[in-house]
Amino acid sequence: MIQFQFLGTGAADYDWSKIGAPGIHGSAGTIIDGKILIDAGDCGYENLTRFQIDFDALNAIFFTHSHHDHFRPETVEKIRAARKTNQKLEIWASPEITRQLPSDAYHLHMIRPGTDFSCCGFQVTSLWASHPLGNFHEEPMHYLFQKEGKNMLYALDGAWMAARTRQLLTIRKIALDLIVWDATGYEEGHFRSFEHNDMGMIRLMLPALREWGIVTNDTTVILDHLARTLWPESQKEREAAVADDGCLVAYDGMEFAL
Repeated sequence: MIQFQFLGTGAADYDWSKIGAPGIHGSAGTIIDGKILIDAGDCGYENLTRFQIDFDALNAIFFTHSHHDHFRPETVEKIRAARKTNQKLEIWASPEITRQLPSDAYHLHMIRPGTDFSCCGFQVTSLWASHPLGNFHEEPMHYLFQKEGKNMLYALDGAWMAARTRQLLTIRKIALDLIVWDATGYEEGHFRSFEHNDMGMIRLMLPALREWGIVTNDTTVILDHLARTLWPESQKEREAAVADDGCLVAYDGMEFAL
């Protein structure tokens, strides 16, 4: 069984000086099996402390890209300082991120999309993401995790599925058991649609991915990275809005077992 906990599920339009207050969702962060943390941005440290995550159990941090709500060097350093173990954290990220961290303090792994590697019992493939960055040299990444015959796609942030990602999943005949999917907007046609998904885009992609065999009737879709201004306010309203789509809506602290 693979355990997921969603620590921060908000897009970057929340006031994170009020993290922990009702209705304030943290910056993006998910932990897998208590060992792998994906992204540690603006309130990445607070995400871990408010859900009492064991810092010493962490083995690795994966970064999707360098936007501040997903990566801050000072957040990574706070996490390292909170650890009592001498075991160095593994960092898997683009060179544009790893070069901002001290090489003597971490095991730094510089990767690009299309890299296959192993970590904490998982086979992992970094994938292409459609998410433009101010630094045109940096390539944002999504991640495919494989373990115990299960396939999980972590796809924050991004608009649409990159063609090369779809191609790789098809060539390898990957049928996904779980997608954690960028759903920044519920309403269609907002300006963020050039860099983030809205529900209209997801509704178009799902049947196409079913035709390719990437999504099946058994695939769980969890919507994450939800913008405060582009979704109904309450969790109950959000869940009702996508009830007919068969999707789950992530919230801070949510746990899921695959």
